Amino acid sequence: MTKRSIILGVALIVMGLAGALVYAIISGVSASESVGGGWKMERREYLAGSHRSSPTSLYHKRDGRDELVDQYVENARYYGDECVAYVTLKTGEKQYFAVCGDRERVLLATEVYEDWLFEAEGLQKLAWVEEGNTMSRRRTARIPLDEIKKRAQSQPQRRRPG
Repeated sequence: MTKRSIILGVALIVMGLAGALVYAIISGVSASESVGGGWKMERREYLAGSHRSSPTSLYHKRDGRDELVDQYVENARYYGDECVAYVTLKTGEKQYFAVCGDRERVLLATEVYEDWLFEAEGLQKLAWVEEGNTMSRRRTARIPLDEIKKRAQSQPQRRRPG
């Protein structure tokens, strides 16, 4: 090996590493979190100094492939039978959905100021209630788990993308 070919080889390696670093900075890295069953949430995180971020997306594994179900997902809970309930901020207000397997999602509630909690027995609304001169948060409504699953499982099949 000549000195020139060694220098050329080192230069190619350095350029390749620099290209990989630029690609990682531009395209970001996916952070994935299992929700349960075939469900996961995924967020693309960009590297140092970048203020870019992407919405958290909800995916369901269908025929061995991850299929995008929704975006701007803030939280999700798995309820068995391939069913999840989740909240999305896509419209600027909180929208609570349920979806089972390869079915279409179903809207459960829309809120601006209040929250619904994902609990073992279903969704519980946490609202501000006036008590004399004070305001406190109380559970004011609920959607039972059996109703959530019944509504979600009765939806038509989700259309395949493309």
